[in-house]
This record gives sequence, C-alpha cells and structure tokens, in this order.
Amino acid sequence: MRLHSRTGCAALVHNGQRYVPGDDGAFELPDHVAREVHSFHVSKVPLWETDVERQQRMIREETDRRRDPSAQYEILDRIMKASERGPDPADEIAALKARLAELEADRAPDAPRTAPRRAAAKPKD
Repeated sequence: MRLHSRTGCAALVHNGQRYVPGDDGAFELPDHVAREVHSFHVSKVPLWETDVERQQRMIREETDRRRDPSAQYEILDRIMKASERGPDPADEIAALKARLAELEADRAPDAPRTAPRRAAAKPKD
C-alpha cells in the first residue's frame, strides 16, 4: 500500500525494517505495516494518508482557497498592478533610441533639419 506522510517524514523504521519514500514522496509499505501506520493520528489529524485521501485533501484545500474572497482580491490586485505598469520602460527607451538612430542615418549630413522621411522597415537580427 502506498502512503504519504503529512509531516514530511524522510524515512520510516518499523520492527528494524527501514522504508524510504519514492521519487514522488510516497512510501511503498507492506499491508500490515501500512494499516498500522495509517492509524496514527495527533489531535484527531492523520499523520499518514493514501493516494486517494491526499488527492481529496488537496482538491478540498484548493477549492477552499479559491472560494476565499481575500485570495480572489489578491489575484485581482496583482492583475490590476500588472496592467497599470504597461510595457517595460527600458524596452521602450531602447526602441526609441533605435528609431532615432534610423532617422539620423537616413538624413544626409548637409540636409536641412526638416521632418524626417519615413524609413522602410528593416529586419532585425
């Protein structure tokens, strides 16, 4: 039986046998060990859970978080701040400098300062 520790247990020793979690954090335990360990609780809160119990708990926590108005307001606030910021000023400055360099390159050295002519779009490297 596969059990997940809710306390972050790095290893389990039962009757001299050491068990370590797999890559996903679940312990592969023999049924008799899993039944015993699964029954451990502290203040009526289980210390170990099966894959199904873990999935149900995580779904319940995520649903509760999404229903929480403060979490919704926090997400909305981040969206609003991101939209108010607009594009990165450094990118805008770089684009304006590039455009200025194009305009200055198009103007002949002895040409009078008049409105610059529109340069053809050049592919960027």
